[in-house]
Amino acid sequence: MSDDYLEQGAGPKGPGELQQSIAAQSEIESLQAEVAELRRQVAEASAVQEAKGHGWRRFAVVLFIVLGSI
Repeated sequence: MSDDYLEQGAGPKGPGELQQSIAAQSEIESLQAEVAELRRQVAEASAVQEAKGHGWRRFAVVLFIVLGSI
């Protein structure tokens, strides 16, 4: 449910619908927190992967410079 939907007066009419609405809102908040945590983990993993990539790149550059010198 969007906020516009509720603002138009089309929100829950009875106690059962209100409980479902509250449960749905709780589920949305839970999923948003999970998405934020997963995005943080992906960012950390990307940073680690990027740092590892620089080591190989440095090694390759040094190797090519030595081979080019010979």
